[in-house]
Amino acid sequence: MEEAGYKRFKIEPKPAPHVYQIPNKFDVSARKLRLAAMLVHEALEYRLNKEVVLSRPCIYGVFGGRFGGFKPLKHKCVGCMRCVQEYPHIMTVKQSDSYKRLGMKLRPGRSQSRAWATKARLQGTGLTACGPTCQR
Repeated sequence: MEEAGYKRFKIEPKPAPHVYQIPNKFDVSARKLRLAAMLVHEALEYRLNKEVVLSRPCIYGVFGGRFGGFKPLKHKCVGCMRCVQEYPHIMTVKQSDSYKRLGMKLRPGRSQSRAWATKARLQGTGLTACGPTCQR
């Protein structure tokens, strides 16, 4: 039995966009001249076998873009370092500077956090963090 005037409706869920763009965690870069030389060398060595020459070590698709290793897709990098392990003279992976700056205002400095940790460990033991010469 359906009441007059009551109609059920459905709201479709949609993903919300980010308030601000989250920076990539890793900065992947390649030495372009060395990469080009390696590609030419492999093309000659493997007699232009397309599957061998165009295969790259990244299983996450960082080099799967239109320009391959010349313009890596940084948003796909997870920092596994497989590309650096296979081609250390060509590839470089480091943590992004913009990613490092995220949250720095809220996180205490290293010396400050060590002092907090020491104080928390000694709390309730009757000891202090300044040593035996400390005045109470």
